[in-house]
Amino acid sequence: MIAFLGMLINQMGHEFVGLHTGEECLAQIDQINPDLLMLDVNMPGMDGYETCRRVRSEHSNITVPVLFLTGNDARVGLSDAISAGGTEYLSKPIDAEALIQRVQYWFSLV
Repeated sequence: MIAFLGMLINQMGHEFVGLHTGEECLAQIDQINPDLLMLDVNMPGMDGYETCRRVRSEHSNITVPVLFLTGNDARVGLSDAISAGGTEYLSKPIDAEALIQRVQYWFSLV
């Protein structure tokens, strides 16, 4: 999944940094200074929701949109994503065109 996302983001002309865990995200987020976060809900270790909550509470300087990606039930996931501090939610399998549209939208606001 990370390679697929990286390919799409790079083709759009943006830099992509792929990390595998929420812990990696929290450890590197200040150095990376992202314009957008894409978090898988079911990451190993800390899940995407907890990662987002901790980014919002521990790194208040990071105010970027958070796009959740998941294979979970979309009806439940959207409310969980919003309550965790997320701004978008896409279900797997990821539709490349839908992802591109979402990323373009959020980058247009930065």
